[in-house]
Amino acid sequence: MRVNLDGHISRLDLVGKDAVVLRDGQQVTEFQEGIVPWALQRPVALYF
Repeated sequence: MRVNLDGHISRLDLVGKDAVVLRDGQQVTEFQEGIVPWALQRPVALYF
């Protein structure tokens, strides 16, 4: 998987971030993984 390190990508995109989502009509905060944790769980190679 190719990751372009330009001005549009941030640390949060790479590592992950907390996001507010609706679950059963309630707002909850959950962690959404970024590109690096996603890639560690799959047989892919990251190309920066």
